[in-house]
Amino acid sequence: MQIKNIVLYKDSNTSPRILPFSIGKVNIITGESKTGKTALIDIIDYCLGSTSCNIKGAVIRSTVKWFAITLQFDNDQIFIARQNPEFLNTNTTGNIYFKYGDEVAIPHYDEITINSNVSALNKFLSNKLGIDTNLNIPDNNTRDSLEASFRHSRLFSFQPQNVIAEYKYLFFNQDDSFVKMAIKDTMPYILGAIREDELVIQQKITIKKRKLNQLIRDKKQEELIKSKSIGKLSLFIDEAIRAELIDKEYHFESEKDAIKKLRTIDIDDVDLSPLAENEQLEKLINKRSKLNIKVSHIDSEISAIEEFSVSSQNYVDEVFSQKDRLLSVGLYKEPSDNRHWNSIIGEETDYLSPSIKQINKSLIELEDSLHYTEQHKPKVQKILLELNNKKISLNEEITSTGKLIKNIYKENKQAEKYKNININKGRTIGRISLFLESIEESDENSTLSIQIEATELEIEKLEGLVSKDEKEEKLNAIFNKINILMTSWNDLLDWEYQKSNLRFDIRKLTVFADTDEKSESLQQMGSGENWLACHLFIHFALHKHFIDKKRPVANFIVFDQPTQIHYPKNYQEGNGVFIQSEDEKADEKMFKFILSITKGLSPDLQVIVTDHANFSNQDFQDCVVEEWRNGKKLVPVEWL
Repeated sequence: MQIKNIVLYKDSNTSPRILPFSIGKVNIITGESKTGKTALIDIIDYCLGSTSCNIKGAVIRSTVKWFAITLQFDNDQIFIARQNPEFLNTNTTGNIYFKYGDEVAIPHYDEITINSNVSALNKFLSNKLGIDTNLNIPDNNTRDSLEASFRHSRLFSFQPQNVIAEYKYLFFNQDDSFVKMAIKDTMPYILGAIREDELVIQQKITIKKRKLNQLIRDKKQEELIKSKSIGKLSLFIDEAIRAELIDKEYHFESEKDAIKKLRTIDIDDVDLSPLAENEQLEKLINKRSKLNIKVSHIDSEISAIEEFSVSSQNYVDEVFSQKDRLLSVGLYKEPSDNRHWNSIIGEETDYLSPSIKQINKSLIELEDSLHYTEQHKPKVQKILLELNNKKISLNEEITSTGKLIKNIYKENKQAEKYKNININKGRTIGRISLFLESIEESDENSTLSIQIEATELEIEKLEGLVSKDEKEEKLNAIFNKINILMTSWNDLLDWEYQKSNLRFDIRKLTVFADTDEKSESLQQMGSGENWLACHLFIHFALHKHFIDKKRPVANFIVFDQPTQIHYPKNYQEGNGVFIQSEDEKADEKMFKFILSITKGLSPDLQVIVTDHANFSNQDFQDCVVEEWRNGKKLVPVEWL
């Protein structure tokens, strides 16, 4: 991943400011102070998902509404634009415009709309670079576990003005204690010293350790039960004697002897089956219960029939009463000689109107129904009599069964005694059996001990795959190569430690210069030339490793003001000839070193340098992208 361009947007009526870069080469922006050079790192960092907007310069922040970059990958491009929070009256914003394709054209201002956020961008770039699922678990859980992402890998791509010649820090934002720890925690993965599947293995280890802890707790519980049981051994012996399972004269000499005696108890010798009398009693009780149920059903039938009989009689009485009323007022008379009573004219006739005929017919049918009801009264009474007789018979049987049950209770006191004895024996045997099971196996041969041993071996095997020693060995091997590489570049720069062996220390995140007499860290070195050299050496050496091992890191470095330790300079005039100072010679040598390393890694590494210096040699001039002097700046003057 390299940077194709940086784009600034003012508004829809103004063409965007486009700053182009060459891929796989050194790109130099030279210019005067206060032209916006220092803001480039912050713009790139902001567009790549920084949590805060640290872009410096009041003119830039008050003029540019959208900051954007185009990223170049092997076969495709990504355009990322991020809104200036200044126009939202906030310190930062996650508002992002994102466009992805084989070749992405720079969009017009009006085309930029919010379609993503910082979190999604970080995940996309992590996946795009090939950062697999990973997790660094610090030793002894001294801090939270951390998963490396693009957010961490980009820390190796920026060397701002306040860092590049700093003696305390080597890396971008290292002065932040949290970032410092993040660099230490994620660098092993970024360098490739950790297995890609380490997270999966760590999760397996965590699960196995949980299982082991549970097994250990179960083992302790088992030992506690056994200990308590052994302490009660004499009580078990006494209980077995009282239950007549062991002879009264028995006395044990040792715990082993007592346990052996308890194991001689034969459960088959104890009669725990129910007595025959109990079986007969149970049958009688069941019989009485069934008889009571039958009586209950008969009572329900009798109640229902009696209720029906009363209702029927009430109905008959009411109908007869109504008939009598009709006869009394002359509305109805019994037919005689095939003549019918016409209640309208008050005499008997041969012919009746349909309505009167219907009335008479209904009355006749009603009378027939009453007659039928009266006929069936004796049948209802007969049914009631039969049910009552059956109930009497059942009650007599219930009484008889109750007497039998009472007699069995009276005659079975001795059987009840035997029953209690057998129950007591059964309980005693149950407790003794549980005790014997708890001590049946020794610690060495117990199932839990075998499971614990097997789980410990599984954990040891898994930890061997991601062991601290293995990671340390891989890191040492990687850093040995990096140290050798840095040392081989020693004489390519003018600095004090050309004869020393250089060594990077991940624990302290600094560079040491070792000689036969002493070892000096970056903090102990004097002179900005020495600090600058260490920064250049470690960053180029790391990026060469990233490229060689195809590690998931962006393939660009931005150096801001590397000549600040010497610049500004002027050519000194003597005898009519411009004489270049020693500082300027050292700076030209430094740029030659940058060009040489970048060319050797081309096209896999891109370097962007912003500086005041503008050397006339052709190699330098071939790398100049823009020169910001005489009014030309990052933000066009016409935008102000």
